[in-house]
Amino acid sequence: MLQILQHTPIWVFGLFFGLVFLGYSQTKTRKISTRRLAILPIAMLCLSASGVWSTFGANTLGFIAWLIGISIMLAIFAWLRYPKNIAYSSKEQLYTIPGSWVAFILIMMIFFTKYSVAVLLIRNSTLHQSIFFMIGICALYGLSSGWFFARAFFTYYFSKKELITTESHN
Repeated sequence: MLQILQHTPIWVFGLFFGLVFLGYSQTKTRKISTRRLAILPIAMLCLSASGVWSTFGANTLGFIAWLIGISIMLAIFAWLRYPKNIAYSSKEQLYTIPGSWVAFILIMMIFFTKYSVAVLLIRNSTLHQSIFFMIGICALYGLSSGWFFARAFFTYYFSKKELITTESHN
């Protein structure tokens, strides 16, 4: 294990600590704009898509598994009408987002999945040819980054829907 860490590029440690800070910030209730609501999901989608691309290339099946993972999260969020306890102030044009340790865990999961896959492929260069490995990893990337996308999408969607409903009754 020490040998693996010694051969890890220094920028990976910087990325790790940046993601720890970002994940921890997600555990606190905060007020954010629509623009900030979109930043983290876009970043997590890009990070997971780069994991698919860097590991499996332009493999259609890999990206289909990734998209299925994202779609599953969207369906779960729609079914559960999640996230709960969000608020939107049209006056301030800010969302109040409750903190979540789930976000922290998923950020770390994406990072460690990407890191572990890189280590596994260095140790076993033929592993990326396994269709089950590819589908599993790509689906995992899709599920974890899909959580961020679904949370932002439904935060926006539910707050606007409730705003319209509230305004139409006044």
